[in-house]
Amino acid sequence: MEKMSSMRTYIFRTTGILVLTLLAFPRELPAQEKIEKEVRVVKAYEPTLSGATKIRVSPEADDTLTLRPDFEYTIYPRPLQYRRGVRPIQAARMESDVLPELYGSYLRLGFGSYTTPMGELSISSRRNRNGMLSLYINHMSSQGKVKLDNEQKVFAGYSDTRIDIDGKKIFRNATWKGHAGFDALTRYFYGHSPDTLAEPGKDDIRQRYLLFDAGTEILSTHGDSSRLNYKLGVDYGYTQDLYSNRQHAFRFAGSGFTSFVKGIAGMDLQVDHYRRVPETASGNNTLVSVFPWWMKNTPEYRLQLGLNVTVDHGTSQWWHFYPTAMLQFRVIEKILIPYLGVRGYVKANDLRKVAMENPFIIPGLTVKNSDHNMEFYGGIKGNMGSHVAFTLRASYALVNNAYFFVNDTITELSNQFDVVYDDLEEVNYYGELLFRVADRWDVLLKGNYYQHTTAVEEKAWHRYQYDGTLSVKYNLRDKILVSADLLAYGPRWARSWDPVADPIHLKVYLDMNLGVEYRYTKILSGFVTLNNLAAARYQAWNQYPMQRFFILFGFSYSL
Repeated sequence: MEKMSSMRTYIFRTTGILVLTLLAFPRELPAQEKIEKEVRVVKAYEPTLSGATKIRVSPEADDTLTLRPDFEYTIYPRPLQYRRGVRPIQAARMESDVLPELYGSYLRLGFGSYTTPMGELSISSRRNRNGMLSLYINHMSSQGKVKLDNEQKVFAGYSDTRIDIDGKKIFRNATWKGHAGFDALTRYFYGHSPDTLAEPGKDDIRQRYLLFDAGTEILSTHGDSSRLNYKLGVDYGYTQDLYSNRQHAFRFAGSGFTSFVKGIAGMDLQVDHYRRVPETASGNNTLVSVFPWWMKNTPEYRLQLGLNVTVDHGTSQWWHFYPTAMLQFRVIEKILIPYLGVRGYVKANDLRKVAMENPFIIPGLTVKNSDHNMEFYGGIKGNMGSHVAFTLRASYALVNNAYFFVNDTITELSNQFDVVYDDLEEVNYYGELLFRVADRWDVLLKGNYYQHTTAVEEKAWHRYQYDGTLSVKYNLRDKILVSADLLAYGPRWARSWDPVADPIHLKVYLDMNLGVEYRYTKILSGFVTLNNLAAARYQAWNQYPMQRFFILFGFSYSL
């Protein structure tokens, strides 16, 4: 029963589906035709699935409702309330680097061969914007002997003492400077003739110079060249030797300049007066020099023109007129700068100047002024990079009353020097080369070459044919400082005391020096100095040999 009930249900469902299908498609269906075709199978059927086509249209919402915002607001006017006042702005500050500490004093003591003590003291005010005051004291003496050409050993000691006081005061538009100094120099006329049999006593050949000088100066510091800038100074110097020869020297110097005719115009004035005691007509000397000038300075060149007018009351010719001119080009700024010029001047040969040049002169010697009638010069200076600087210079000068030192033949010892005069034609070539590497190495090479032509004298007595210096300094981390110098001096000629003898030839000599300083701390260090390492025998003046190998050691201390 149950199986028949299932069959009836199946039949009713199938009949219902057919009825619904006929109702949904009420059109006629074509009769089925009988298909009679021949089918040939070439290969087995392989079913394939074609790729589906994707619909790439993004869905969009079709919303026809439009919303318009509608606001309502009301303004209530009200005045703005604020406080009147200025809030101060702090001034900008520049933070400077920390300045290194300055030590106000410096002491250096040492002792060397030939029984040579030395001492040096420097006391100075510390860093101050308003001024500076300093005191300097130095002493060095020697008790050694040297050997003359006749193999005789003679006393050749010396003593140098120097005291200096300097001050400076800085004002808003000017600076004042003042100084005072004292020197005591002792020398011995040890260079007597080789024919002398007995050695003279020490007291018989002693010479001592006492020097005192003081002066003051004031100069403007205006930065604007349209204002009058000035410089005024007054100096006094006193000189006395062991034989009561004295000299009073007075000097006034002033200069001023301001802008004028697209340039700068100025004038220099200098008055020098020398009074000798005991007073002699040839010893007193007065020079007055007036030098008006004009200068134009542009990025391409620098030109200066002027006229030096000098009144010389120390010689028979009073008036001197020296046209001056200088032209400097800037081919490459600070790299290559050629220059050339012409000038002239009178050089005052007073007692102090001549004695400091040659301390073995006849006591109280009077020397005429030298007239540098005309001097032409030119050269090139510049830099090759940041570590190399150079200078090349050549000059041609005509000098009237040029003086030359000759041995005095009046005394038996012939150990003092007199002077002879002649007109001199001098050609000078000068070169200088400086290397600086990484703040450690400093190398300086410089030298002169001279050509001297005299009118009457056979030679330019005691004038070097050339001289040169090679100086090397090395700094190892501010701990070890090393310095080395090589000095070369060319041949010279000295006039013989025998009028029929040939001139005396003073040979070429080299002087090598070495110095080492070890800084134990920033304030304490030790040093050793070696002079004339090759122990060469040479003469600074005829018959005056110099000390040979010399060693000096000591320490320095900063307070």
